[in-house]
Amino acid sequence: MELLSKNKHVKFLKVVGNSMYPTLVADDILIVSDQRKLNIGDIISFYSEHSIIITHRIIKFNAEFVTTKGDNRWKQDKPVNLDQVIGVIRQGIRVNKKGASVRIDYSHKSAPGFFYRLYYFFLTLRTTIS
Repeated sequence: MELLSKNKHVKFLKVVGNSMYPTLVADDILIVSDQRKLNIGDIISFYSEHSIIITHRIIKFNAEFVTTKGDNRWKQDKPVNLDQVIGVIRQGIRVNKKGASVRIDYSHKSAPGFFYRLYYFFLTLRTTIS
């Protein structure tokens, strides 16, 4: 992730990797809200232990830590302290092949967010049972 700009309440990031493909693709512009209400399935940006900005989806969290995973990754990330969270991705902008920009809703209430929440619910249920 590349931090493009920030102010007190909103930050803009540019996607540079493929760990969240196909949800996020290289050169997408993400709008990061400083909202701290987190939900399973939300996409968040946070600082890694090496001060690198990572943007992944929440698969579980508690009062102190959040665990994330890239949509294009098999393994979950190490738990991250909530103090390292930059914010929640609610919207983004993608430029399509014709050069037109398209606004994308990443909130957990959108269809993709809902299905990821459902997917992670069953994934958690499966790992709890086994």
